[in-house]
Amino acid sequence: MRKTWKRARALVACCLAAVLGVGTLSGASAADLSAGSYDQGLWAEYYKDETFASYGTGRQESDINHQWTASVTPPGMTSQEHFSARYTGRIQAPESGTYIFYLNIDDGAKMWIDGNLKINDAGPHGASEKTAVVSLEKGAYYDFTIEHYNRYGDGTLQLS
Repeated sequence: MRKTWKRARALVACCLAAVLGVGTLSGASAADLSAGSYDQGLWAEYYKDETFASYGTGRQESDINHQWTASVTPPGMTSQEHFSARYTGRIQAPESGTYIFYLNIDDGAKMWIDGNLKINDAGPHGASEKTAVVSLEKGAYYDFTIEHYNRYGDGTLQLS
């Protein structure tokens, strides 16, 4: 039987439900959490350093499609350099099958699905695409996390 490959973009865009109000979100304030529990999207945390040590702000986002420049900086930051970001949520597959996640990264990123490290790109480097092939079952929920950092110059993080 021939396997059907599906792009993960539709899965991510349609089925990410933020895990807000469940457990704790490191450094997130009560005002950040009031964005809405269990809405579709991702919970994004932005840090003022490359090591997730200095929490800046958090917000809900509908997708991961960022190209940071001197004129387009991450939320709460004054520069596109020397920051990190963590995106968390849950995905639910609309059908059972094999999905390919594409992550365009500048400088470095890691991606976990259900606690399993699927992409581990330490960087630093210019924009490059990494992929992860994952089997998912229809209706099952999977924890989803991406951690990203940018050191110098412009930064990119795009998931499709």
